[in-house]
Amino acid sequence: MLSNTGRFSFDLESTGLDAHDSRIVGMSFCLSPEEAYYLPLICPDPKGNIPSLEVLRHFLFPILESPRIKKTGYNLKFDYKLLRAALGVELRGIAFDGMLAHYLLEPSGGTKSLDALSLELLG
Repeated sequence: MLSNTGRFSFDLESTGLDAHDSRIVGMSFCLSPEEAYYLPLICPDPKGNIPSLEVLRHFLFPILESPRIKKTGYNLKFDYKLLRAALGVELRGIAFDGMLAHYLLEPSGGTKSLDALSLELLG
């Protein structure tokens, strides 16, 4: 599914805000306004079904590292650093970062979380 698309948006959920000292809790992917998925990587239930590192390495890492498949998101600098530090993944194909776009449009506005920016712009 992700490998057959030319572009998708994604976000990482993590245990903290320091990319070098955090773990990835899960990843969300959005292929269209009507199609989104969440992939848990840490599950509090020991019987929970989460993918192994080998499965991720085989199926997901090549997609994240492909420059051909474009990725969009918000604060992708953090996601880039976290993927590299936690999993050794080199994120390629970054096409758009909403945080960077906001900064370019309002450089004096400072950086904002996606929640804060959404409330400001959408009410």
